[in-house]
Amino acid sequence: PMIPGIKLGISNVIILFALYKSDKSSAFLIMFIKVLASSILFSGLTVFVYSISGGILSFIAMVLLKKWNFSTIAISMLGAVFHNIGQLFAAAFMLKSFSVFYYMPVLLISGLILGFVTGSACWIIIKRLN
Repeated sequence: PMIPGIKLGISNVIILFALYKSDKSSAFLIMFIKVLASSILFSGLTVFVYSISGGILSFIAMVLLKKWNFSTIAISMLGAVFHNIGQLFAAAFMLKSFSVFYYMPVLLISGLILGFVTGSACWIIIKRLN
């Protein structure tokens, strides 16, 4: 990533797809395995805490938004935003500082943009498979 904390998140297409075409439990398991595997292979325990915090908050938001009939793209965008919020809260807790929230505008804007990209990809896949 060119800017710390910002990634395309293309693997989130799979989680969103599972939420639509499978069930909540399967989608949650995919999210958990993705976070665990990437932490073990690439980053470590600290990043696991950030990622799982973001992943759980994002997952809850996406499940609720799907229940309220939001579009796939909107669910992805807001899921990305809630993922970033969850990571910031984890960082604030671990660093014992709220100064990390100064980074929130950058993460929210990037979350909306990249969530649009991943949500669009998922929408296209779902549309073509139907």
